[in-house]
Amino acid sequence: MGAGAEGEAGALEALGAEVRVHHLPCRVKHTGPARVSTYFHPAERGDTESECTFRGRKLVGVRLPLPDGARGFVLRPSAEPAESPAERRWDAAPFSALTWWGADFPAAPGALHAAAAWLETAAAVHDDVAPEQQHAGLCAQA
Repeated sequence: MGAGAEGEAGALEALGAEVRVHHLPCRVKHTGPARVSTYFHPAERGDTESECTFRGRKLVGVRLPLPDGARGFVLRPSAEPAESPAERRWDAAPFSALTWWGADFPAAPGALHAAAAWLETAAAVHDDVAPEQQHAGLCAQA
């Protein structure tokens, strides 16, 4: 499976601006910048679904917003040289949703939904609980 991001100029030239992230049902043997917005033109099909073709094949995608409180970033090494690996800097572009593409029908992003559910569960487990909430919870169990 492949994932990529596009900014206003098609690659990540405008880091800092919100970017669109795509997860494709295939591998793309390229690791550098790509002019995604020049060649990849999804058509919206409602609020959350999109449709397009990639290398002649129909793709149907579903837009998945990140869970509340979660933030996503596309990272790339900064152009500034670092004196050591520990001093390496990264440029970051934020995203708030991603599009999960499937061939001919919206893919079921099971692993992504599981990760999102884990974020919500972890937040609930680690949240502070007020004493009155603890007492109310114990009384409700009795």
